[in-house]
Amino acid sequence: GQFLDILAAFVGISRNNDETDDELRSRINSASTSGLATYDGMLTYLRDQIHASVNLLRNDEPTANADGLPGHSVRAVIPQDVYDALVEKEDEGEIESADNYIAQKVWDCKGAGIPADGNKTGMAIDAAGVAQTTRFSLPQDVNVEVKVELTLYTEESFPTGGEEAVRKSIAGWATGA
Repeated sequence: GQFLDILAAFVGISRNNDETDDELRSRINSASTSGLATYDGMLTYLRDQIHASVNLLRNDEPTANADGLPGHSVRAVIPQDVYDALVEKEDEGEIESADNYIAQKVWDCKGAGIPADGNKTGMAIDAAGVAQTTRFSLPQDVNVEVKVELTLYTEESFPTGGEEAVRKSIAGWATGA
């Protein structure tokens, strides 16, 4: 009951609509967290509050890493389809702003003094009622070049149209088609 809801809040999750005590207890037991502002706590909370496919990057080092993530920062990565669904909720008046909704969830779980990095911004309201600009990311398209070297044995012959078939196969793999 009510105590279980309080316990769930300690691990950064909340009861879903129509969720039974047993179902909530199971999610609490499977939550991977040792504090809300830890990596595990943040990821559990963001996946519970936004969507299970949210990803969280962190850089514990003092300088930027190879991914461009600044030192001592976190980056919540929101899949495009999840973001689009939140924009639909915004359009239907269910939430004020998709960007602010995500920013608030990130703000609510990140550690004090730890910057949230990303290519999008939203406004979160802190406990004192002050607006805080908070960043998160949407995935960015990247160009990928694939170099393929085909080796034929002396007894093999390359089929007519084989190069195009290889190109299509690689493109299908890369796009998940």
